[in-house]
Amino acid sequence: MDILWPNGTTDRPPISSGFGPRTAPVEGASTFHRGTDFTGYTRIHAIAAGRVVAVGTPKGWAGGGVQVWIQHDGFLSRSMHMVTGSPTVRVGQDVDAGHDLGGMGRTGNVSGVHHHLEIVVNGVQIDPVPFITNHLAATSGGATTTPEGLFMFLNKYQEETIHNAVIDINNRTADMAAAMEKADAQVAAIHAMYVARDSNGWAFADIVQSHVVATLRELRAAGVATGGVDVDDLTRRVVDETARRLSMAKQE
Repeated sequence: MDILWPNGTTDRPPISSGFGPRTAPVEGASTFHRGTDFTGYTRIHAIAAGRVVAVGTPKGWAGGGVQVWIQHDGFLSRSMHMVTGSPTVRVGQDVDAGHDLGGMGRTGNVSGVHHHLEIVVNGVQIDPVPFITNHLAATSGGATTTPEGLFMFLNKYQEETIHNAVIDINNRTADMAAAMEKADAQVAAIHAMYVARDSNGWAFADIVQSHVVATLRELRAAGVATGGVDVDDLTRRVVDETARRLSMAKQE
């Protein structure tokens, strides 16, 4: 299956808010982000071929503003917060990967312009970043198939999540001292996830394991062999390595 990032290319766009636990950006927003917020482009594109199943604001989804939902082979994608009147597709229409869906906006419950993308597999929202990354790797013949390869990929993902959070903090304030103070607090907050559960009952290890399981599932769906991978061991290694990197960042 051909797959693209929502900017219509194989180059991942900037991320303003990743999947997982977070501080609610506006009143009424969730503290567990069940999608990824992308920026850096104006037109939203279909990430894969599929059939449009919803356009507009589905009942019960007012917080997502103007949306386009597409049923793909084995998963559903939801694009939210689009510009009013911008969707170019209709329910029942078949689209290919890269098809223009409409404009990135800020409709619904948002703090700014961005594209909120959700990936739903078997009724459960999963992290779009490893999902798309692994499909792209499988398509190009470069899929990670060993425990070492998966460890490196997932560890890199955690590192990028932290990096993007710090960049986001810096972009939101002109006061560098305040930015560094907030970045330090961000690192401390992530540290705390190792030793305490948040209000949703998720431990940081649970979040990492969800990435591990999603990665393995999507690799297998793409026909990539993943024999010999121990989910618990791989999760522990990612958590330990992320903690080590955070400790180093804390000391700098």
